[in-house]
Amino acid sequence: MQIVNRRVWGLAVAFWVGGGLLSFGHAKPMLAPTLEHMVPKAEGIVVGTYQEVVEKHPVDYFSGVTVLYRVEDVLGGKAPPLKGQSIAVRYAFHDGSACLPPKNWQFTPRQLLPAEGSRWILLLKKPAPHAPDPNRYETIRGDAGRLPATTETLQQVKGLLK
Repeated sequence: MQIVNRRVWGLAVAFWVGGGLLSFGHAKPMLAPTLEHMVPKAEGIVVGTYQEVVEKHPVDYFSGVTVLYRVEDVLGGKAPPLKGQSIAVRYAFHDGSACLPPKNWQFTPRQLLPAEGSRWILLLKKPAPHAPDPNRYETIRGDAGRLPATTETLQQVKGLLK
C-alpha cells in the first residue's frame, strides 16, 4: 500500500511540476505600446529620412531587415546619433505584442517599407554589445517605435520630452 501511495504522490508531483513548467512556456502577447511608455525608454529620438535597404537575406516577420536612415533632426534621448549621420536601423514588422505572424504574411518591400525620402520619427535603442551588428540601432517595440513625421506626431513626441 505504501509503494502505491508513493507512486501516486510521485505522479501527482510530476504532473503538477510539469504542468507548472508548461504554463510558463506558453507565449503571452504583450500589451500594445503607447508613446507615453516608449518615449522615456528611447536612448535616441530622431527625425530621419528613409534611404534604402542595406541587408538582403530571406526576411521573416520577426527578423526584420536592416535599412538606412539619414538623421535630419535630433529631438532627444540620452545617447542619440548625430545630425547628418546615416544610421543602420533594424526594420521590424511587429511591435512585440504578437506571438505569431499574421496568417499568410510575406515580405513585400513596396507594401512594407517606407517610400525613399520619407520622414520618420525613430525612437531608438542601441543593440546589446553581443548583438550580430553592434552598430545597428533598433526601434523601441519594433514598428511601434517608427512613426511618420507629421506635424501632429512631432508635437506629441516633443510634448512628452518636456
